[in-house]
Amino acid sequence: MLPFQKILILIHHNIDSEIAIHKLRDLCDGPGIELHFIFVIPYFSWRKLIGIAPGKIKAIKNSRILQKKIEADMLLNEIQTNVFRSFPEVAIFAEVIIDASVNQALVQYIKEQRIDLVLSIRQTLKNIFYQNAVNHNYIIQHAQCPVLSVNAGTIYHTIKSILIPVYSFLPDKKIELASAFAKKYNAQIYIITILNENEAQSKVIADVFYLTYKKLKEEGFNPHYKMLSGANAPEILIQYAHQVNADMILINPEKNTPAKSIIKRSLADFLSPVSPLQVLMLQPAI
Repeated sequence: MLPFQKILILIHHNIDSEIAIHKLRDLCDGPGIELHFIFVIPYFSWRKLIGIAPGKIKAIKNSRILQKKIEADMLLNEIQTNVFRSFPEVAIFAEVIIDASVNQALVQYIKEQRIDLVLSIRQTLKNIFYQNAVNHNYIIQHAQCPVLSVNAGTIYHTIKSILIPVYSFLPDKKIELASAFAKKYNAQIYIITILNENEAQSKVIADVFYLTYKKLKEEGFNPHYKMLSGANAPEILIQYAHQVNADMILINPEKNTPAKSIIKRSLADFLSPVSPLQVLMLQPAI
C-alpha cells in the first residue's frame, strides 16, 4: 500500500479529468484519502518586486486575472465532478490560488493541509509557463513534501523498473517509497552510485551504497546495482536510466556544498519537463 493519504494535484489547462483519474487510481491506495485540486494563477507585482506585500484583492479585480479565475473555476468544477464519480468515497477539495508568489502560497497550503504528496502532471512543452511558475525544488525544500512529476503522454505505462541514485547519506525515505511502489507494481529496483576523485568521500559513498543494498535485501528485494565513476554525474545517471529502461527515478538533493546542490537541481530540472520518466523528488537530507 502506498503511504499517501493527502494528495495535492497541480491543475493547469492542459490536464483533463481522464488523465488525472488514471494516475489517481494508482495513488489512491487505501481508506481516508483526501484529494486537493489546486490551480495557481501567478501575477506580476511591482509591490512584490520592491519587497512590499502585494494586494491580492486588487489582483482579483484585474479583468485579465478575473477571467483566468473564472476559467480555472470551471475547469476545477469539471475535474472535481468527474473524479467524484470515479472515487465517491474520497474527500475532494478544489481551490484557485492567486498570488504574486505562487510557490510560497503553495508551501503554506501544503503545510496547513498536511499534504504528503504533490502530483504534477506535465504535458511536454504546452504548459511551459505554468511549469516555470511552479518551482518543484522550492516546494520540496520549504514544505518538505515529496513531488511526483509524471508525463501525461506516458501516464498509462506500468512501472516495471525503479532507479535509486545513492550518494553520501542513507536514503531511508527513498528506500521506503521505492519499496512501496515496487511492491504495488512488482517492479525491479536498481541502485546506482557515482564515485568521484575524492578518495575519502568515495569510501563514504561506497559504504552507504552497501548499506542501501543490504536494507533493500532485508525488505525482500533483489536490487540490481551499479557503481560508476565520472565527473558529469547527471549525464551518467541519465544514461544509466535509459540503459535499464527505468520508469521511475527517485531524486533527493543533498544539502552539502553549493556545487553539489547545483548538480542535483540541474538533474531534477533536466528530467522533469519532458522526460517519460516518472520523477519522484524528495526533501533534501539534513
